[in-house]
Amino acid sequence: MRISVVIPCFDAEDVLADTVRSVLNQTLPPHEILIADDGSTDGSVALAEGFSAPVRVLRGPFGGAPAARAAAAAEAQGEALMFLDADDLLGPDVVQSLSEALPPGGMSRCRWLRYEKAGAAWIAAPASCAPRRPAQDDLSAWLTGWYVPPCGLLWSREAYERSGGWDAGVAVNNDGDVVMRALTAGIRIAKARGGTSYYRRVPGSLSSSRNAAPGVKARLDVLERIEDRLGARKRRYRFSLAEAYRLIAAGAEDDALAAEADERARRLTGSAHRLLAAAHSGAARTGRFAESRMPLPPMTRSADSAASGSDARPLVSVVIPTHERPALTVRAVRSVLAQSHQNLEVLVVDDASTDDTVARVAAIGDARLRVLRQEVNRGVAAARNRGLREARGEFIALLDSDDTWLPRKIEAQLERFRRSGRRLGLVLTSVEERSGEDGAGRVRTPDAGGDLYRRLLCRNVLHGFPSSGLMRREIASMIGGFDESWPAIEDWDYVVRLSRFWDVAVVAEPLTLYDEDAESEEARRSKNLRANLRARRMFHARYGFEMRRAGTEADFLIESARRELREAGGDAAEGRRLVLQALAARPQSQAAWPFLAYMMAPGALRDRLRRIDPRRARLEAEL
Repeated sequence: MRISVVIPCFDAEDVLADTVRSVLNQTLPPHEILIADDGSTDGSVALAEGFSAPVRVLRGPFGGAPAARAAAAAEAQGEALMFLDADDLLGPDVVQSLSEALPPGGMSRCRWLRYEKAGAAWIAAPASCAPRRPAQDDLSAWLTGWYVPPCGLLWSREAYERSGGWDAGVAVNNDGDVVMRALTAGIRIAKARGGTSYYRRVPGSLSSSRNAAPGVKARLDVLERIEDRLGARKRRYRFSLAEAYRLIAAGAEDDALAAEADERARRLTGSAHRLLAAAHSGAARTGRFAESRMPLPPMTRSADSAASGSDARPLVSVVIPTHERPALTVRAVRSVLAQSHQNLEVLVVDDASTDDTVARVAAIGDARLRVLRQEVNRGVAAARNRGLREARGEFIALLDSDDTWLPRKIEAQLERFRRSGRRLGLVLTSVEERSGEDGAGRVRTPDAGGDLYRRLLCRNVLHGFPSSGLMRREIASMIGGFDESWPAIEDWDYVVRLSRFWDVAVVAEPLTLYDEDAESEEARRSKNLRANLRARRMFHARYGFEMRRAGTEADFLIESARRELREAGGDAAEGRRLVLQALAARPQSQAAWPFLAYMMAPGALRDRLRRIDPRRARLEAEL
């Protein structure tokens, strides 16, 4: 089955490339991607035409997004159609999951999440629509506030044509209009078993003005048309229709239009009107907004191009954050400049050092080196984000100032990118951890690769990131920067967000060196127990709803509890609370119940049990 993906576009230069790449990275790539440009005045057309097949660009203007979608659908060759906004993103298995679920002549839907900005980071959040009620059919659910945005739907050609297609005259709720017309025509929507789409809306979009007078008028017109299409079946849906009118009335900014919507609801429900209206009093629905993505300098070459060195831009940008580490930073910089791959730039971001760090780095005197200074100390995450914004390369590497690289590090990682598909977004190397006067150490290799999202929700299996990593530049555009509000493990949060859309690979050779003796008096934040545990609570608050879906929440909570009870400075009461929370998440856990009894014992008794029975210590270490 050929699948055509349609993307209407107007002045979307800052987000369009991310959307297209998320489609190209599918496990089942579509037959074609049609970008219908509606007369953009920025660089959207040039950007779109920079992609090769299967991307095609249709030039407008068409007269709005619905008209652009309709024009592209008429040109599409596929037996199935998918419509994305220019800022939507697809998880890697969306197209495959939807195609496997698509019934003959029908539609299929996948899970969707909001995609919104939290500081410098783009994060996912639960869908903002009303929950679907038991026993509701698709049309009743849609009328009463449940919905799926276009990026979560796949249409058979027959279903699209039976709906009547996109209506260029509907300015607001045009996606709801076309779907509800399909549902009134008897089209069935099947639920896919996998796949997640990410829906974001920017300030100033038409949907953000849905409660202003023009938006309310458009929404009333859509419902009136659905009433007419239902004909004799309207009585079956009268309570759902009335609820739809009351939702409009509750949020309408114009009193006259609110009264009109309320009157339409009253006509449908008669004597039940007053009781039902009270249930919706004050239930105004608000839009959700997202800030612009992390700004990055424009690129002139594809991120999949070879390291030819024929362009003035470096292929690789290396970002080194530092604060008052002159000798270590110079050592780190020299290890980068000594790389066998020479087409690179080094950005040292000094986080308001008061010593001679800047002067000593600048004295290296290499043309590939730039020093960026933060006037106020804002922390390592902010320093990394400054480097990400300033980076010009097609690939970006991050190196902590107290770590170093062996000369083949970048070369080996670029070679892995060349040998892999376009879904590969991050390549790590093994890490050699050195300590002691003789420099003896151990090699740690991340035991992970491919699609790691579910595993990363439980624990950070990517040891060595960020210093051992090399990632595609577009990742920083798609997922944003490091979260500057977190006291620790912001690197773990970063790779979780990365793994939603990209695969990970590992070069087994230990090409990254971590000198444990190089730590300053400010120990690495990951070893600061209280900061780490506070950050784990933030991690759970952000990803708990995903952990529950993936079945990893109990394991995550048990690990947090173990840290509270084993480490000096831990809070035993908090540890016990976390175990109880883990048991609530997974009551059938065979490990958590005996662990709970053990953890309920006083600290002195636990220490004694560990000495008497080593199996207890092993149990704690494993959980």
